[in-house]
Amino acid sequence: MHINISAKGIELTAAIKEYGERKMMALRRFFKNIDEEEIHISLVVGKETAHHKEGEVFMADATLSFAGNLYHSDEVANDLYAAIDKVQAELERMVTTDKAKKESRFRRGGRRVKEALRGLYQR
Repeated sequence: MHINISAKGIELTAAIKEYGERKMMALRRFFKNIDEEEIHISLVVGKETAHHKEGEVFMADATLSFAGNLYHSDEVANDLYAAIDKVQAELERMVTTDKAKKESRFRRGGRRVKEALRGLYQR
C-alpha cells in the first residue's frame, strides 16, 4: 500500500503525517484479495484559504486507486483531524457502496441465468 501525504498552506508535521497514514491504513481491511502493491492513496491536507473572516478552515483531499478503480473525496472542516476523518469515512462509503453494487449485479446475472435454464428444462 503506497500512501503519499502532502501539505498545502501548512507545515506537514510528524503528528499530522502519522495520523493521516494511520487513517488511510485503516482502509486496508477492504482490500484483502488485492495485492498491497497495487493500492495507491494520495492525501493532501492544508488550509482552504487564508482570507476567511472567522476561524480557520482546513481541507483534506484524498484519491484512492486500485485494480483499475479510482475514488476521490475532498472534505472541509474547522479542524484538520476532523477533515481527515471525514475523507476516510467518505472513501469507506464509496468502496462499500461500489462493492455492494458489484455483488448485486453479479447475483442479478446469476438469477437470470438460472431463470433461463429453468425455461429450457421446463419445455
